[in-house]
Amino acid sequence: MKEKRILFALNDIDDKYIEEAASGAPRTGRAPMAGRINKKLIMVAAVAVVLAMLSVVLFVANNNDTTQKTVDYSSSEYYDLIKRLHEYQTVNGKYPQKDKWGIMEENAVSSESPSISSDDLSGYVEVTDNQVEGVIEADLLKRTDEYIFYLSGDLIVYSIEGKASKEINRYDIPWAGAVSRGERTMFLSSDCTTITVLEYIEYEKIVDGARKAGISVYSLDVTDPMNIKMINQINIYGKYIDVRMVDGDLYLVSGFSVIANEDYYIEKNYVPYTEVCGSIDYVPRSSIYVPDEIKSTKYTVLTKLDAKTLEKKSELALFSFDGSKIYATDKSIYIASYSFQETVIEKKRYKYRVMSEIYKIDYSGDEFENIGSVVIDGAVNDQYSMDEYDGMLRVFTSTNSTYRTYIKSASL
Repeated sequence: MKEKRILFALNDIDDKYIEEAASGAPRTGRAPMAGRINKKLIMVAAVAVVLAMLSVVLFVANNNDTTQKTVDYSSSEYYDLIKRLHEYQTVNGKYPQKDKWGIMEENAVSSESPSISSDDLSGYVEVTDNQVEGVIEADLLKRTDEYIFYLSGDLIVYSIEGKASKEINRYDIPWAGAVSRGERTMFLSSDCTTITVLEYIEYEKIVDGARKAGISVYSLDVTDPMNIKMINQINIYGKYIDVRMVDGDLYLVSGFSVIANEDYYIEKNYVPYTEVCGSIDYVPRSSIYVPDEIKSTKYTVLTKLDAKTLEKKSELALFSFDGSKIYATDKSIYIASYSFQETVIEKKRYKYRVMSEIYKIDYSGDEFENIGSVVIDGAVNDQYSMDEYDGMLRVFTSTNSTYRTYIKSASL
C-alpha cells in the first residue's frame, strides 16, 4: 500500500511537469503522443529509482543481521566461532584497523643459563645455552662426541679428530616446503640419530588472498652421517614465534591471522591448519579456545610434534591472542603478549599504558590443557623476563606511558 502511494504521488508530479512543459511549447498534432511517451519514460525511471531504494534498504538491514549471514554454516563444527568472528568483523569492518596487539622492538638480553647434562645420552653433547635444564632450544650447531652438525644453507658434518678434524659430508636439504629464504634452525635427538630442521619466517605471507606456509619442518636420519636421509616433512601455515624440545617432542608456537572474508566455507581463511604431503589438517573446534571478549582476529597456536616422525600429537589454538614471547619448563609453557590500554586524559588527548597477558598451557599429559591467563602491567621483553620457581611464575616487565593528541573520526 505504501509503495502504491509513492507511485501515485510520482504519477501526479509527472503529469504536472508534462503540462508545464506543454504549455510553453507550440502545439502540434504530434504533441499529445510525445507527452504520453515522455510520461511513460518518466514512470519507468521513477519505478526503477523506488525499487533501487527499497533494495538498498533491504540490503543494509540484511547486512546488519549477523544471524542471516551465518545461518548457512550451521552444519560446520566451527559454527559458534563463525558467528563470533562475523559479529566482530561486522562491528569493526571487514578490514578493521590494526589490532591493539602491537609489535614492540625486541631488546636482546644475555644471560648465563644452565645446560642439560650429557650423561647417559649416547654421545649427545649439549652446546646450546638452554634457559631451563631438560628444555632444549634450537640452534645452528649441534654435536655428539664424534661429529659436529652445522646448518648453513646445507647441513654440514664435521668429524671431531683434534687437529685432523675436517668436513666429511654436506647434505643439500631439498627445501620442499613453501617457505623460501627464511631463517633456519635445528635440533639433534638425544640418541644422535635424528636432526629436525625448521625453516621459517617471522611474519605471515599472503599473496593474492592466498596464505603461504610460514614454517616448514624436516626430519633427517643422521644415524650414518655419511648417508643422511629425509624422513618426513610438514608445513605449518602462519608465522613462527618460537619452539622447544622436551623428551623427544617439539613444542612449536606459531601465529595465525584470519583473512577477512564472508565466505566461511573456505576454512583456510579463519581456521589454523598444517599440511603433510598435500593433505590439509585443520585444528579441530574442540582445540580452539575463544575468550568471552574478542580483541583481535589472530590466533596463537601450540603444536606438539614427534621430533623424528613429525607426527602431530596434540595442538591448541588461542583465538584473539597474539603471542610473542614464550617461557617453557618440562611440564608447561607460558606464552606472553601485550596490548596498549587507552585512557582519555582530556579532550583530544589520550594516554596509552602497555599491558601484558600471559597464558599458561600444561603439557604434562597427552593433551594440552589451558590453565588460564593473567593480565599485568608492562611488556614482557623476552624469554629471560619470565621464570618459574617453587610453583610461582616470576615476571619482569618494562612499563611506559605514551601520550598522543588526535581527533577520533567516526566510523562511516
